[in-house]
Amino acid sequence: MNGNCIPYSAENCGTYHPTRDSCVTCESKMFYQLHIQEDLYQCKQVTPVEKCEQYEDNEDKCHTCEKGHYLDESSNSCHEVPETIANCSEFLNATDCKHCVAPYFLQNNECVKSDHLIDKCVIYKSNTKCQECEGANLLSEDSTLCLKITESSCATYLDPANCKTCSGNRVINYIDDSNGSIVSGLNGEDLTTRRAICNDSGINGCALARRSFPENTCIECERNYFKTSSSSCDSVTQPIDNCDKYFSDGVCSECADNHLLASDKKSCLFDVSFLGENCQSGKFFSEPKCFLCQDGHYFDQDGKCKPCAVDGCAVCTQSASASCRLCKQGYYMDDSNQCVQNGSASTASKQFREVSDDGTNGWDWLSGSVGRLNLLLGF
Repeated sequence: MNGNCIPYSAENCGTYHPTRDSCVTCESKMFYQLHIQEDLYQCKQVTPVEKCEQYEDNEDKCHTCEKGHYLDESSNSCHEVPETIANCSEFLNATDCKHCVAPYFLQNNECVKSDHLIDKCVIYKSNTKCQECEGANLLSEDSTLCLKITESSCATYLDPANCKTCSGNRVINYIDDSNGSIVSGLNGEDLTTRRAICNDSGINGCALARRSFPENTCIECERNYFKTSSSSCDSVTQPIDNCDKYFSDGVCSECADNHLLASDKKSCLFDVSFLGENCQSGKFFSEPKCFLCQDGHYFDQDGKCKPCAVDGCAVCTQSASASCRLCKQGYYMDDSNQCVQNGSASTASKQFREVSDDGTNGWDWLSGSVGRLNLLLGF
């Protein structure tokens, strides 16, 4: 904006948002995306889980463990697969199977081989029914077949050749396959005999469209576009710094994080005071909402930032505000989970001990930046 190029300060991004200091994707699997709004994220380092092969994209949890290990979702930990249940592909815990390898199905906590093979089925529900199909295949309504998808434009499906819903700037259209023409149904045509596909709405700059007559309707315009009617979006020619959504050209309706909309709606002012005391980052939706407290504070049950009960503490939680999980730079955690000031801030920034909510010691972690570690824990 204003012809000036400003370097990004957002860390650990794989790709950046083109007009805002925010991540769209993260740089590696060791970072997860904390959703801020729409398609914007902060990238926070995951809490390492031993033997975890893949982490969740949008949550600080393990998604898949390494081969030979299963994920205990209750404790977010990977454990060696027990040899007690043959042909079990995924365990709930050390004694209970969740899924069997195909073509086995789960019955009374045992994997039983199906005598009714279903092509492209990767998880069996029973001897004759499938639970999950492979890749571009759709499970039939009676769960007995995996059907190859022939129409690729759909968001969700009625059947392999017909769309149920569309995504983004696409709308349902009904096609007469005999001549390829679109059938509206306004002249009494039977749409149940026509094939339903997703086509572009034809509305330039529309992010979310809906099928309607005589023209399709735009529900929401893309960023830096504004609605001029129910069926058109125009490009903004008078951009406003830190404006996320526009009423009209040069008039803002919603500002970016940590900004307030001016009374004339023509500027977004940087201000975090409206978020409440001790809030570091947030947004005004229908009311002010904080999503990140300052170091040494936690969210109480009303969503307000309250100070931790331990001096020198950077991260604590509502359930254990008197038990610190991470000390501030220049402090170290002693055996009683208290933060003790250290003579060397650089030494103190290299080690911390995470503490579980019940006050017991968890694990030790080495890092060079306490500021980044505060983000790691998601507070």
